[in-house]
Amino acid sequence: MQSAKTVGVEQIGEAAEKRAARRQRVLKAAVAAFNMEFSTIPCVVRNLSETGARLEFNEGAAAPERFVLQIELDGFKVDCERVWQRGNICGVRFVSEKRPTRVYRSQVLNTSENALSESFKRDLARRELQNAPPDPSSSASPKQTSMPAGQPKAIFGKRGH
Repeated sequence: MQSAKTVGVEQIGEAAEKRAARRQRVLKAAVAAFNMEFSTIPCVVRNLSETGARLEFNEGAAAPERFVLQIELDGFKVDCERVWQRGNICGVRFVSEKRPTRVYRSQVLNTSENALSESFKRDLARRELQNAPPDPSSSASPKQTSMPAGQPKAIFGKRGH
């Protein structure tokens, strides 16, 4: 006797085997164009394969039965046929070859260090040098950091009595 958990895993595996191509999880803006591409509905591509995609539309928007999916970031458009829909999420099958379109912008992912501009890196280095403790081996006298004698210290948030 198999447990329900094992059966669930087998069912998921069987569904995955029915797909013609491996899906890749993505998060990309796209447009569903219909009416000879004069009407459009924005959507988000949640996963993508060579043969289809899972799309998410805004609440209240329904995907047409057939439309052209345009993914600007990848620079292609493809004719689609809606296979299933649950609420604002639907699955589509590509029914044509991908056609190249103009890439209006590119997505470049940098490491956090590479994402900083050179001027920001210079400013950061300058600040670190200014805030560094004085070098005890230098002959220059350290700056006076304490308040002059006789001057009251500022107390923030409390009234002095």
